[in-house]
Amino acid sequence: MNFNQFSVLGIIINLLVYIIVGMAVYSPLLFGKVWQKNKGLSGEDLAGSGNSLILSTLSGFLAISMLYVIIDLLNYSTPLWGLMIGLIMALFAVATNFNLVVYDKSKGTKNRLRVWLIDSFNTILVYALAGAVFGILL
Repeated sequence: MNFNQFSVLGIIINLLVYIIVGMAVYSPLLFGKVWQKNKGLSGEDLAGSGNSLILSTLSGFLAISMLYVIIDLLNYSTPLWGLMIGLIMALFAVATNFNLVVYDKSKGTKNRLRVWLIDSFNTILVYALAGAVFGILL
């Protein structure tokens, strides 16, 4: 991997994809109300979640950077290969997140499986789109 050619543009574009997809998936128009209800969160709980958003964005940056490194190391720089590698990474991320969400002992969480499914949908969509974008840019 040649870090002199590190795709800063790809990272920035995919970080925006991460944020926009997350905003859409967790908006009241899609799954926001269902997720909030099943997570047991009130509007007041969400109002003070600035630190969570910062940590989520940092996590997204790290995940997207890892996806970039893997696609670059495998040297599969087509949108289709990027999409497939993104989907494979998403499945690993979703599978490892299953235990964290489903066995969450938080008192407010009502339907952990539904929360996991919504979170998984977001993760799969972000990784697939990010992989395709890297496939185009590499």
